[in-house]
Amino acid sequence: MGLDLSGGYNGDLYAYLSAPDGTMVVLPDCITAREAAEILECSVRCVQDMCDRGVFVEGRDWRKLCARGARGEYRISRQAVLMKRLGE
Repeated sequence: MGLDLSGGYNGDLYAYLSAPDGTMVVLPDCITAREAAEILECSVRCVQDMCDRGVFVEGRDWRKLCARGARGEYRISRQAVLMKRLGE
C-alpha cells in the first residue's frame, strides 16, 4: 500500500482508491445537499435552510459553489452531517 499526494487544492478534501486494473473510486469529504438530506431524512431545502441559518457553519461545515449560475450548489462536510444526525 502506498500514499500518493498530487494535484492542486480546490477547497475539497478527498481521497481515492485505485485498483491494480486502473479502476478509481473517489471518496469525497464534501457531499451535496441532496446527499445530506438523505442522511438527515429531510428535504434538500431543509438542509439548505440549515446552512443559511448557521446550523452548519459557513466556511467550516459548508460552502456554496456558483458553477451552476446564480443559484449555486451547496457542498457540506460529510462529518458535520453525520454529527448532526447523531445529535451532536
